[in-house]
Amino acid sequence: MTQPNPNDPSPSSTGWIVLHAAHHVTFAIDGEVVRGRGDQPYQVPVAPGQHEVSAWTEQNFGGHYGKQTLQFTVHPGVAVPVHYTPQVWIYGRGAIGHTPQPSTMAPHWGDLKTVVIGLAVLVGIIVVIAVVRTLLGFE
Repeated sequence: MTQPNPNDPSPSSTGWIVLHAAHHVTFAIDGEVVRGRGDQPYQVPVAPGQHEVSAWTEQNFGGHYGKQTLQFTVHPGVAVPVHYTPQVWIYGRGAIGHTPQPSTMAPHWGDLKTVVIGLAVLVGIIVVIAVVRTLLGFE
């Protein structure tokens, strides 16, 4: 009698996560990075149970933007769709869900806070330069 192969996925022991997104999106399933295949849905076999999918965009000049995470249960023999829509602008939020997601202009507070702090520092530097120039007699 032959033993069943534990690496042989069968409909009774495997579920699937079907990833839908634009071509510049990176996914992670339970922390493992999965590259999408362009604008085509990408089906990934997974063990039944609780899973976490994260998605984000990677810009050409580096950095991850619009990261969103979705937790859900995959049942044996079931394909669970995950749709991700990237952010409209660099400081926006992406959108993730089980149905096609609308684009959003909402800022991500962490990124927006960084922009506000950066602008405040820039204004502070400009004020210091103006004061120093005045004190030294450069008008």
